Amino acid sequence: MMDQDETQARVEWQAERGGRVIWLSGQDGVEISSLIARAISDWQQAGQRVLFTDLSPLAVCGAAEHPETERRVLERLLGPDIERARATPALWHRFERILLADGRSTRVILDRVEAAGARGRRLVATIRHQVTRHGATLVVVAPRDESVRSRVLAAWTDLEVGSVSDGGVVERAA
Repeated sequence: MMDQDETQARVEWQAERGGRVIWLSGQDGVEISSLIARAISDWQQAGQRVLFTDLSPLAVCGAAEHPETERRVLERLLGPDIERARATPALWHRFERILLADGRSTRVILDRVEAAGARGRRLVATIRHQVTRHGATLVVVAPRDESVRSRVLAAWTDLEVGSVSDGGVVERAA
């Protein structure tokens, strides 16, 4: 059984390699939340740039609202790094500039990926493409189940962390 320190060390090792996707697939709760909080704190103390967003707003948007919701998700992801960008294309450009400038020292965390649904699939795929292309690290948080989303995440993932208390860590050679 792997403890939380060992899990954290594996997450950090993958993140240091750059261009990696780490999937936290355990059940939503204190265990995963504390792992994320600890990682964010450690990365920020080490001078890494951390971009975080919750994708749950995508679960409630209609087709007509999707572009607006995509813009809001990007605004949250960029946080204080947003500068003057407000339109969706400008936000994507700002995101790419951050990745170009900081690349391997950037950690992008997408929480509640399961809430993105089919409409958010393109958004998640685009973020993943940009992050891995520029050598940053993507951390996705979503439970494992029998959905297409889980199969796609499994194919993308370099490290999967399930329930830490059950020793649920799966690493793939990359």
